[in-house]
Amino acid sequence: MTEIYLIRHTQAEGNLYRMMQGHWDGGVTPLGRKQIDALAERMRSEKVDIVYSSDMYRTKATAEAITRYHHIPLMIDSRLREINMGSWEAKFFGNVCHQFPEKAQQFLSCPQFWQVEGSENYEQVSNRAYPALLEIAKANDGKATAVVSHGVTIRCLLSSALNIPLERLEELPICKNTSISKLIYENGNFKAEYINDF
Repeated sequence: MTEIYLIRHTQAEGNLYRMMQGHWDGGVTPLGRKQIDALAERMRSEKVDIVYSSDMYRTKATAEAITRYHHIPLMIDSRLREINMGSWEAKFFGNVCHQFPEKAQQFLSCPQFWQVEGSENYEQVSNRAYPALLEIAKANDGKATAVVSHGVTIRCLLSSALNIPLERLEELPICKNTSISKLIYENGNFKAEYINDF
């Protein structure tokens, strides 16, 4: 059995300014620093053996909340990155909604059909990120792991892990910054103890 704490990164500049972050690698906000401190205290008494993070700054900074009180390895895996937003990278969400209302609505309510020039789609995110999660689960039998990733990527991971098709993605929340979804991997299957706890 492997315990996995699936953690969304702290508040970053893109969250504050309502930007399409994707692979745009902005900084962490003052509130984000406080969220990291709170996460560190929350996880201080939990057993964690290893932490994995996307290679983006906002996830690596969030992973420091785990390593603050646990002297454990931090493993970087670019497969845990956020969705590549293509031509929408670093655009303000309000501007995107004004310029591309149909595509913006699709992104929010029918993400399985969404894609813009140069972007990934949700299926592609699942196809690169889920194998990483599966490898982590199999490699850490008997251990507790933390995996720090991003909003869309976490939804895609939960979709794959819990066998919820992308067409029913609305059943899964958009996880809040520094929220935790705890998964148990046992006998080749994932189950969720809780989702989007913050």
